[in-house]
Amino acid sequence: MYNTQMTLESDCLLAVKLVNDSISLAHPCSPILSRIHYWISCDWEVQVVHIHREGNRVADTLVGHAFCGSLDLNILHEAPTFLFPVLRADLEGRGSYRLCMG
Repeated sequence: MYNTQMTLESDCLLAVKLVNDSISLAHPCSPILSRIHYWISCDWEVQVVHIHREGNRVADTLVGHAFCGSLDLNILHEAPTFLFPVLRADLEGRGSYRLCMG
């Protein structure tokens, strides 16, 4: 049995807004957004939320390894070994901080 609840976190606020809001069919991203909407409307609950880059190291690591893969939906049933150091740092509360200068 698969988990039917999922939270997708992105550090790209524009992408989160595009996925969560309605768009025109004339929008240049309409084909890929239609595919995303199809996948998230399947038999599961999906919440798409914005998080800051510093809280998204696992996703950044996955993206770095995904460039040579296909664009099809990939389901990971367990964490790949290359994610172990990043997951351990997250569990231990180690992270990075953003320096904001005004």
